[in-house]
Amino acid sequence: MKTMIRLTLIIMTIFYITGCGNKNNIDINKQNQEQNIFRYEIIDRLPGEKIQSEFDKIDLKNRGFAIISTDDQTKYVYIFSGIKERTGYKIDVVSVEESDDSVNIKIKEVSPTDVQSEKETKTYATVTLQVRSVADNINVTTVDGEILEKVN
Repeated sequence: MKTMIRLTLIIMTIFYITGCGNKNNIDINKQNQEQNIFRYEIIDRLPGEKIQSEFDKIDLKNRGFAIISTDDQTKYVYIFSGIKERTGYKIDVVSVEESDDSVNIKIKEVSPTDVQSEKETKTYATVTLQVRSVADNINVTTVDGEILEKVN
């Protein structure tokens, strides 16, 4: 009888230890998956002077976009619609989707109504996104199907 109890305790201990080991492996796998989650955010300010200085070098006279990478997954995408003669222009982000090897950003360039564009001054419509993705390629298109050119 004592032998049966000892054997049962040994087997239960082995199952307990083995079960705990699998939980730790599951936690590590979950952490790795969470690190590779695709995310994006529209931001108002760039973090740090180094990134800002890179974007300051870009010629905004034409339409296009630029990408600055800070690490393997974090990228800043600066989208601009060129020089405009009046105020009130803006860029709306319609969708941001990740495929196997790329991030596809769809935008809508919004023109001002006559009431909104009272000032005649040169302006630049821009939007900046922080994208976290393992995908290397980023594509930007308008809702009308126009492909914006990467300038850097």
